[in-house]
Amino acid sequence: MEVIYLNELGAMAELTPGLGILRLLIEPVETVPEAARGLIERVQQGSRSAVDTARLIELIETIVCTHFRAGRGRRSRQC
Repeated sequence: MEVIYLNELGAMAELTPGLGILRLLIEPVETVPEAARGLIERVQQGSRSAVDTARLIELIETIVCTHFRAGRGRRSRQC
């Protein structure tokens, strides 16, 4: 077994979309929108089924909403 720390995965652009989604979990709130946009673009360019692409995008959106909810301490109407 090997321990992997999310903050040691490297730059978001260098990661696979799956690892990028994990890295998004610890991304500073200031850089989340840009990182999420990049991930969504990469997911859309991949060779996945439409259903898998939609699920990954939904997961990215959920993570983004969670970041901003936590930052405000309340639920957002948009998320």
